[in-house]
Amino acid sequence: MNNMEQLTISPLFRSDNSEPEVRSVSPEEIRSILNVVIDVLKEHGFDPYRQISGYIISDDPAYIPDYNNARSILCRVDRDTLLGEMIRYYFEHRVESDGE
Repeated sequence: MNNMEQLTISPLFRSDNSEPEVRSVSPEEIRSILNVVIDVLKEHGFDPYRQISGYIISDDPAYIPDYNNARSILCRVDRDTLLGEMIRYYFEHRVESDGE
């Protein structure tokens, strides 16, 4: 995946029955959203890695508190897009081991 490639999110709730609008979201925006969610989870004493992975696996938003709108902003990002960006970021920033 290219750094310049735009990812997409769609609104979680719509007042009508039309298809949700899809807008581009940059990897930086996704990281910003994750930083907000991680801060909220830590502030409430949760393990952010367990909570976010639970949300991604189950699609249950109850893993994320609604404090500071953390749940609603995270739920706007498609889970596949979220996971793809997390994996891409990991592979780009991982440290090569020295054979240890």
